[in-house]
Amino acid sequence: MRNLPFDFGNHTDRGLVREFNEDAMGFYSLSGGYLWVVADGMGGHAAGDEASKLAVDAIYFFLHQQTVWEDIPNLLIQAIDYANQNIYQYALQYPQKRGMGTTVVVALVRDNTITIGHVGDSRAYRYNPETGLQALTKDHSFVQELVNQGLITEQEAHYHPRKNEITRALGTKENVIPDIQQHTIRKNDIFLLMTDGICSLLTHNEIQQILSDTTLNSQQIAEKLVNKANELGGYDNSTVQVISFKQTQNNQNQSLADTNVLELSFKNDAQKKEIKVPRSSTSDSSLRYYLFIGGAILTIALILFYFLSNLNTQNIVPPTNLEKNEKNYAYEDSLKVQEDSTSQKTIQEPMFIRYKVRRGQSLDQLSKWFNYPMDSIKMRNGLKNSKIKEGEELEFPLQAIYEVEKGDKLELIAKKFNVKASDIQRINALKSAEKISPGVKLYIPLPEK
Repeated sequence: MRNLPFDFGNHTDRGLVREFNEDAMGFYSLSGGYLWVVADGMGGHAAGDEASKLAVDAIYFFLHQQTVWEDIPNLLIQAIDYANQNIYQYALQYPQKRGMGTTVVVALVRDNTITIGHVGDSRAYRYNPETGLQALTKDHSFVQELVNQGLITEQEAHYHPRKNEITRALGTKENVIPDIQQHTIRKNDIFLLMTDGICSLLTHNEIQQILSDTTLNSQQIAEKLVNKANELGGYDNSTVQVISFKQTQNNQNQSLADTNVLELSFKNDAQKKEIKVPRSSTSDSSLRYYLFIGGAILTIALILFYFLSNLNTQNIVPPTNLEKNEKNYAYEDSLKVQEDSTSQKTIQEPMFIRYKVRRGQSLDQLSKWFNYPMDSIKMRNGLKNSKIKEGEELEFPLQAIYEVEKGDKLELIAKKFNVKASDIQRINALKSAEKISPGVKLYIPLPEK
């Protein structure tokens, strides 16, 4: 499409450690604006790969059918809920996929407003030369909870050994609530959607330094961010989409207001034409991520084929009822903790977390601590052998998350869950088994067999 009011680029790479790329992304032109989606799958090869791809397809599929765009935040909530239901029902239909899930971050641009929704630790950033780089989203993660409680700083969170253990994802529970926000687009704004394969390695300043390079276009920014993550170890898949509203030669003919707000209008259907997608130069990038509206019939046919071949239509649950007039889009964490008859505060369902390998740890050790077979670990994480590296992120199942109460002792907690106290101590990186502060949430491994 010519005379787009923005420039954009994207790039994805499997990294230097993972055998497969479980990230997915998409960009689409809709009747109500422009849509970008980035997802980071979990559950091992096949399950994680399918979860992220299904999330991208389902969100587009839901929004593509909309004709009324009066309440975009609510539409994004419903679209993300629809994707969650599809992944959850798909996992129920195929037991071997149990535990599959994905993070997601979504951006929809209409007129001079960008609406962002997210679940998990895939992030959205905003950069402007006048104000610098701003993280728009807060991770749904254990470490972010520590930051929210004032127990650690943002800087400490970046290097925390449990920083990639997420507390919310699509497909792992029947219901999920995303965080939604809206922003007025300003001249020279650049928005980023990225998976944690980038933001877990690059610091805030390193990301800002790349964005502040005025010689780079959006595609070059995307490739440089991914390449930098690989230079720093490439422990995870890396994916980013860059949306730039800089005044460049590509959009200098657009009408800009005299104020600091960029005036956009996507109501003219004549502007809705095929958009050429910038392709990454790295040969490792997967072409399946570049699904765009080339021909309406072909696109819809492919999506319908995917749904009909992989989902029983009886298992596609429509979005839950949501209040149309809801104006507060900052929700409580959907991973609720409830009390049972023994006053244990636990997550009612087992979940998978991302565990960052620390120095000196082996796969055999982690297998024993988590009470999870090595073959299952390798299959779930796409590992060819038993060699793991410091900083590598692996998925492990948990029996529960336990919130420590006053008077609790580690030995008694371990006895309640039929696990070793030493395993709880190692998994949670506790310096002492005697001193545990009330309110701390401990990861509890699977029970011993």
